Amino acid sequence: MEYPPFPYKGRNWHLTLRTPKHPRSFTASSKGIFPAKEVLINAAKEVVAQRAADLIHSARLAIEGSLLTSVVSPGEQVPIRRLTETYEADEDSKETIVTCHIPWACLIAARASRSFTYEYALAKLRLSLETFSVPTMYLDPSHSGNLARSPIPFDHIRLGFAITMAYSCIEELHCEIRASSQRPSTINGEWNPAVLTELEERLRSFRIDLSETFPWSVRGGKTLLEKKRPPKLLKKSSWAWRQVRDGEMPLTQALALASFLRSKVTTHRSEKSLLRVLSAYDVHNVQFLARRLLLERTGHWRWHENRQDTDNSQSAS
Repeated sequence: MEYPPFPYKGRNWHLTLRTPKHPRSFTASSKGIFPAKEVLINAAKEVVAQRAADLIHSARLAIEGSLLTSVVSPGEQVPIRRLTETYEADEDSKETIVTCHIPWACLIAARASRSFTYEYALAKLRLSLETFSVPTMYLDPSHSGNLARSPIPFDHIRLGFAITMAYSCIEELHCEIRASSQRPSTINGEWNPAVLTELEERLRSFRIDLSETFPWSVRGGKTLLEKKRPPKLLKKSSWAWRQVRDGEMPLTQALALASFLRSKVTTHRSEKSLLRVLSAYDVHNVQFLARRLLLERTGHWRWHENRQDTDNSQSAS
């Protein structure tokens, strides 16, 4: 697809493109074959360029939902170097990556740079993904079998921390459930209407589409965790079969289940019997909920599909 033309302007920086002397890849389309270009960060101070580079990387992880194509180690800042007239990227350098959707990540970064809410939300989602994430191909039951639960306590803590940070991203976006002991989120196992109404109104004010359901992955046999808080699915997913019990639920219900995982299992001292049965799918569910809310709040949820539809309609006309 064609992205909006550069430059992309963030807060105190802007991004431009240049064609390297020795391109590492090429893109083919009906208009021809084009060499891959480099993204250049133009900023007056190195610290500003560093923040821009970190934002772009975090946005790319949010788009992909895993570290599959990351060239940055967890906890490491994105490497940046000053540009000189004689500079050319090292062909074998780990600091160079060629992948799709980098312009999309640049657009998200430019948008996020103008809001501490988005900047910190991206950082929290990045930390969650760096703590634990699974390439989406491994989550596809047509390509991979169910991922086994680990018997190792360290893994349980790692999964739990990834969930905690993903939910913290949701809180950073002001999309969390707001309840208290005086105003509980549920009454006799059902939504407290006042809490639900406030949540829905707040989400709509952020342009969150509540008519679009959220896919919740449920794999393997029922565990104590699922028995304690079973997912309330509206319908099964089209690929659900045997030990793949995925389904669709309202976005607000997904938030309630994510809140339960964070509050009752991962963040505070919890029942070890619940912590021990956490799975990669529990982490995936909360991470992708945070990912959707972040992209939707910044105006980039299904943005790629909408852009493609626009491009096709323009071509047809």
